[in-house]
Amino acid sequence: MTLVALDFLGVERAEDEELVAIVENDACGVDAVQYVAGCTSGKGNLVFRDWGKPVYTFFSRRTGRGVRVLAHLRGLPPGLGETGGPASGGSSPLRRRRCSPSGP
Repeated sequence: MTLVALDFLGVERAEDEELVAIVENDACGVDAVQYVAGCTSGKGNLVFRDWGKPVYTFFSRRTGRGVRVLAHLRGLPPGLGETGGPASGGSSPLRRRRCSPSGP
């Protein structure tokens, strides 16, 4: 989701505070936001709001554009959504793949 948001905004990983992320949960997706987007509490560009929603908002201070992305399981192949709920068909622009330490 983070990569999709960065691509949509036309920005890259934040080296300083040019990208802001607002996270609405305390799940492992927040770790991905920090790693991929470069947003951290220490830099002040990671805003934590524990509302229990799998939702992430990204805002570029450079361009003034923002996007809010939400995690859902629609469109996942059967079996991939089992740990988070039932996969329910449909289509999604996000693709999920399994990776090993040596690569995809």
